[in-house]
Amino acid sequence: IFIDSIVLTQDPDFEPTDEPYEPLAAISQSFADGRSKGVIATRFEPGTYRCHVEASSRKHPLVDAFGASPVKSVVIELTIAP
Repeated sequence: IFIDSIVLTQDPDFEPTDEPYEPLAAISQSFADGRSKGVIATRFEPGTYRCHVEASSRKHPLVDAFGASPVKSVVIELTIAP
């Protein structure tokens, strides 16, 4: 048995299938032509977030090992301290 998370709540109507994260608008960044890496900087309010990165190209379609596009990273959780 593996436990991914434990939720403690006082909400009697809580359903474990509820998504506990509020979606934010997507942040789109791009690099100048020919660049394959760089630093993307943005500011977040303190809190806990879940995110993933997508890579796409208007000139050359990008696909992952399974043929899916856009190419996406795994979802990560991060906490921004105040």
